[in-house]
Amino acid sequence: MTALEERSQDDAEQIKGLMFTFEELVNLSGESLIILLNQIPRESLPLALKGASDKLRQAFLASMSERAGRILLDEIEDLGPVRVKDVDTAQNEILVVAKDLVDRGEIDLIDQEQPGNEMIV
Repeated sequence: MTALEERSQDDAEQIKGLMFTFEELVNLSGESLIILLNQIPRESLPLALKGASDKLRQAFLASMSERAGRILLDEIEDLGPVRVKDVDTAQNEILVVAKDLVDRGEIDLIDQEQPGNEMIV
């Protein structure tokens, strides 16, 4: 990516715009996270969140009922040590669903850091 940025900043930015990572799901609104949660394989979520940041984990938990959140946290804890490869696979399964939902316009990835994307409550 660095070499591409050196040759063509515009092309690099365009490619970055098409890619997103599991951690970027933290930029989904609460409503979008609920839609995503309803579409993903339930068994993938604990494993995927095992390797996620606390910020992303909290975003998912905030989109769930308190009871469902406790169950999810218990499932994550019960996993014990897991292989990175297995976490990556679970995260990629969720990303495929998220990307499909974004492409269909059912959810939006919002970069909270970009000017103009602030929310008024």
